[in-house]
Amino acid sequence: MPRGVAGTHHCAWLPRAVPPFHRSLPGTAPHGARRIAPWPPRATWCDDALRTTPTLRLGCRNSAIVVVVPAVIPRVARAARPTFHSTREAPVFSWFPKDENFFALFHKQAAVVRQGCDQLHEMVEKFDDLETRATALKKVEHEGDLITHEIIERLNRTFITPLEREDIHGLASGLDDVLDSAEAIGSRLVLFHIKHITPEARQLTDILRQCGVQLEQAVEHLKDFKNLMAFTIELNRLENEADDISREAVADLFSGRHETLDVLRWKEIYGRLEAASDQCEDVANTIEAIVLKSR
Repeated sequence: MPRGVAGTHHCAWLPRAVPPFHRSLPGTAPHGARRIAPWPPRATWCDDALRTTPTLRLGCRNSAIVVVVPAVIPRVARAARPTFHSTREAPVFSWFPKDENFFALFHKQAAVVRQGCDQLHEMVEKFDDLETRATALKKVEHEGDLITHEIIERLNRTFITPLEREDIHGLASGLDDVLDSAEAIGSRLVLFHIKHITPEARQLTDILRQCGVQLEQAVEHLKDFKNLMAFTIELNRLENEADDISREAVADLFSGRHETLDVLRWKEIYGRLEAASDQCEDVANTIEAIVLKSR
């Protein structure tokens, strides 16, 4: 007979580490004397009247108390979950975010750069109402900053990009640097209280204007990679021309024919004009790298 079944064996499923419990069993001892119930109780198998459900009879030796519990807990039928049928199609899930249109943003940014270079050249050519023109140039520079921030934000949340990530970042940063330099030159014409414009300054701003046009056209053809090398070659030529003019202008400043303050003012402006043309060449180098990687 297995352990825990009727007989002299104790219940195997009851923990033996539990200390025996003491309770008063009225009616089991004369004169209401207290009787200690033995531990553990014994268990017996029995059936109910219909002999359909096995039960466990738990009781104590020499005790009239018997507890009958089901030996097998009947399973309760689990209610079926309702099924919902929808006529709407499930949304298509993609592991990769959609590609953002960086080319449109680059075209917009290049147009703003060209606009800033045009305003600087017009400011130097007409040389009137410098403060108003410098304020307008500052607004254009701020618009370019917003476009640059948008490109960087889209780059951060896009997994698959049409160009290399470092090329997108380099192109956006390079165009932004050109526009920042143009705005810095216009503001210094006001801060330095420039009274007259030199021929070299007009030539350098005109070269910067041409660079802005070349940059805009190059970015327009960036998507199909058509004739990009022609634009980069022209940008390199303009940068070399700007270097020659800037060197001659600085040499003239130290000829001894100019006042000290004028030397300091124009040396700063010439240096920034040359740096702006160098930054245009940097953008051309970035475009050349993009062309080489696409082959």
